Amino acid sequence: MSVVSALLMFLLLFGLQVSANEKKTILIIGDSLSAAHGIPVETSWPQLLQQKLNENNSVYNIINTSISGDTSYTALNRSKTLLPQFKPDICLIAIGANDGLQGLSLKQLKINLYALVKLCQQHTDKIILIEMKLPLNYGKAFSERFSNIYHDITKQSSIKLLPFFMESFALDMSMFLDDRIHPAEHAQPVMANIVWQGLKDLVQ
Repeated sequence: MSVVSALLMFLLLFGLQVSANEKKTILIIGDSLSAAHGIPVETSWPQLLQQKLNENNSVYNIINTSISGDTSYTALNRSKTLLPQFKPDICLIAIGANDGLQGLSLKQLKINLYALVKLCQQHTDKIILIEMKLPLNYGKAFSERFSNIYHDITKQSSIKLLPFFMESFALDMSMFLDDRIHPAEHAQPVMANIVWQGLKDLVQ
């Protein structure tokens, strides 16, 4: 092999190694609002967010671990295995809606969310907590107490809070599936854009 050929081979292998080392991971911990419930997976906001990352030549890949029906308790327990497995560079936490919808203890929700954040902080300091909100029929007082949990957690943990990603269309039933809970396919770009606006500073 000539010196030139050897040099080119080295540069190619070195480039591939650098590229592999640059790859980073964004772990999404969520429920059905992030798990493409009732819609094609490729149209879901996590997939659209990955497209935005790719379009911006980002080295980040999304691993979406969201499961329909998850509560803060089940998400916390799953994350004890998921976090060491994937070793994320960024964690996006979008959990708690089912706690509220099922009328579970708000005190326990706060405990679970705080524990989940602390667990994520063992692996990365780049954590975004996405605020969740409840439908108006749950009552103003209960709904406010529920939402305030997310603000309290982010202040206590010094992490970033992202506003509720369905806020802009929450009262527009045309943006939801027939169950009036889960966002439809055409609502996903709105959600993806909100998450992107909160995330882009961390991935640049």
